[in-house]
Amino acid sequence: MQEEREGLTPLRPGRTVRAGRAARLAVPLLLAAACTPAAPEGGAAPSASPAEEPLVALAEAVGMPEPPSLRAEEAGVTAEAVVASWTADGGDASIPPPAELEWTRVPSGGLKRLAVDAPAEPGWVELRASAAIGQGGIPDEGTQQVLTCDRLPPDGEGGGGTGCTYRFAEGSVLIETAEDGVAGGRYVIVYAEWPVVDSADPAGGVHDNSASWALEVA
Repeated sequence: MQEEREGLTPLRPGRTVRAGRAARLAVPLLLAAACTPAAPEGGAAPSASPAEEPLVALAEAVGMPEPPSLRAEEAGVTAEAVVASWTADGGDASIPPPAELEWTRVPSGGLKRLAVDAPAEPGWVELRASAAIGQGGIPDEGTQQVLTCDRLPPDGEGGGGTGCTYRFAEGSVLIETAEDGVAGGRYVIVYAEWPVVDSADPAGGVHDNSASWALEVA
């Protein structure tokens, strides 16, 4: 089952580190508007070190009670999450890996523009394309072509070096791929994760909610 989970929901090496980093940043982010660090005697306050990666807004879990659906906009097709690690306000809406994976079919070119309705920006989006699938419809992680999507500002300018980009605007996560962005991969897993502050946690705990959607290019 572990192999199946990895084929659908990537266990990225940096994921635990990023989650821990988010937890360390939670208090400064929440208190930044109210507190300004005092300069040490005899000199100015030292400048902060550059962030290791762009920071995204931390979402209140209450605004995302369950994994969202994904739309292939040009194809007019909607897909529900097939696997998810999803907890919010003490509730658990996680979806375990299925014994038999059902793929949502989209026509050729239908992956160029995808949308996920969500109240917050994800911290990570990637596409994992496979030319074939194995028993139970599960992709083989070892043969997947992985595209990490570039995060763009709301105006959508810049990026695109990986062949996949995403931006958050007006309550939707918009994912766009180049025409050959998933070349050779008929079966595509779209994966996204959101850093979340759970308001049910008195300590203000931060974790990642994640979801995967399975699309088959007809």
